Amino acid sequence: MARMRSTKQPMTYLAALVAVTVFSAAISLDQVECAHQGQNDYARMRYSEAHLRAMDRRWPGRKVPVANGLSPKKRLSGAMMSKERIGADPAFNVSFTDRAKVLNVFEEGDFHITTDGSSSCARPDHLDYNFSLPDCAGCCGLRVRMDNKNATCSSSASISTGHLASKAYFSYGDFETVIRTAHAVDGHHPPANAFTCFSAYTSHPVHNEIALCWPADDTGVVHIGHWDGKNGDHEHRTDIHLGFDASAALHRYKFEWRHDSITLLIDGKVVHRDQDAIPSEVLSMRIILRPNNKPSTYEGEAMMTSQFASYTPV
Repeated sequence: MARMRSTKQPMTYLAALVAVTVFSAAISLDQVECAHQGQNDYARMRYSEAHLRAMDRRWPGRKVPVANGLSPKKRLSGAMMSKERIGADPAFNVSFTDRAKVLNVFEEGDFHITTDGSSSCARPDHLDYNFSLPDCAGCCGLRVRMDNKNATCSSSASISTGHLASKAYFSYGDFETVIRTAHAVDGHHPPANAFTCFSAYTSHPVHNEIALCWPADDTGVVHIGHWDGKNGDHEHRTDIHLGFDASAALHRYKFEWRHDSITLLIDGKVVHRDQDAIPSEVLSMRIILRPNNKPSTYEGEAMMTSQFASYTPV
């Protein structure tokens, strides 16, 4: 190793080592992880036909999610958005620190949202990246805002919000995020109409979905619902009592989707498993904050935050 030299103050190897050690000690683990995630956001997109063949061998005779070809342009709530229905396994781990890298995986909504009779405008300017997460020292990530600014997408909308949808559609695997659900800008209780969801969704060829949703009027509960597009498109839903306020701090949520089950883990602990009416179509990951009141009148400003989102195939 070449020795560091200075014409003013020569630094010995031991002094340099001490300096590095002191500097490193001043960096929290959260800061180190945040920096690490920022460098490894979306990497290693894998479109693996071999993986689907392996799934078919693992479960002979069972339906494996596959795509019906490619749909490079599809309409989503009136907005033209690129959606590749690849039906393979594009693994990713996105920390929300670099917008350019996030957009390799996700598309920012810019359209009129009319889910379940609610009405709001999805706007890219309501998504803030590399946002300092106040409840996690040194952490950074995504902030999604909901307010009444520039809600011009429809005469029926008075609320603007942010919306992310993955470009790829995924087969069986693990969908995971660290999220703090909707809360007021000052950190206190959110307006009653704020509705946070982390989901995997498709409407083609039939509605299939797995959704974790948190209502603002009961921040100690998460709804896990899923649809398989059969029997009148009935929702299979379970309410999970968390034992904590999901709007007060970041928590880790993961659902493991398999051909015969859906398992929900919260902060690493299994809290629910369902084996009925399991979705079988490839699904797009969604991160959503929207109103759930009908009509969707403005009740106050809200925000939600997320540190990362990931998908791991099985």
